[in-house]
Amino acid sequence: MNCKKGITAYQLKVIAIVAMTFDHIAWMWVPVVSLPGQCMHIIGRITAPVMCYLLAEGYIHTHDIRKYTLRLGLFAVVSALAFYLFERRAGMAGGGISLGMIYTLFLALLAIRTYDSQISEIKKSLIIAALFLLSLLGDWAVIGLIWPLMLYVYREDKKAQLKLLMYTSTLFAALLALDGAISNPECPYISLFQFGMLSAIPLIGAYNGALGGKRGGKWFFYSMHAVLRLVKHNRLCGLEYLIGNLQLFKSEFIMYLCPDCSFQIMECR
Repeated sequence: MNCKKGITAYQLKVIAIVAMTFDHIAWMWVPVVSLPGQCMHIIGRITAPVMCYLLAEGYIHTHDIRKYTLRLGLFAVVSALAFYLFERRAGMAGGGISLGMIYTLFLALLAIRTYDSQISEIKKSLIIAALFLLSLLGDWAVIGLIWPLMLYVYREDKKAQLKLLMYTSTLFAALLALDGAISNPECPYISLFQFGMLSAIPLIGAYNGALGGKRGGKWFFYSMHAVLRLVKHNRLCGLEYLIGNLQLFKSEFIMYLCPDCSFQIMECR
């Protein structure tokens, strides 16, 4: 039972997975240049800022930072392998390397821990700079570290968090939209959906600090993640591939939506 009005962490996770569902479906079956495609991707842009915020909250409220880091690191390694193998086997990698969002979030956690450590400022700067470079191999590179680190630094000032999210999201979306317009002059509005990440700000603003939800609900999210993976990689042979890689499917999503593994938040603060 929540003692505050607003959105719980569990509800934010549900919103994130619904948004990701829209995004995955759109990438597979809805032309990005169409109005429905743009609308679905606008919804999908909610996911990354929300997960970055929950990562920062997780660091603040976890009972054991070492176990939290080890779990996330393990999930990052397994999910990165899964992401890479899925792309390769489906013939969708395009010659590049992409290690997924969990990998980027793990680097963000290391950046927060480094910022919070007692080492010299020079060492902190060098380590964090190296983590930013490593993030180029994952999804939401650079910005996926900026958001959690920024949100942690301003953890005592919710208004400052929201303002900084607005500024950085607007700038990042504008850069992506500009890049899309330059790359696709015949359809300059193709990446305007990136501004949808601003939609995450009021949701984060409504977060009430409560965990919410039930522990048993995590199995629903495991199933949902497997379904989303099959949708995104529908060129794979479905059930046979799912059975052969079940553990790889499951691990990436644990961080997103498992209350036990992602973070521990007090019911009421």
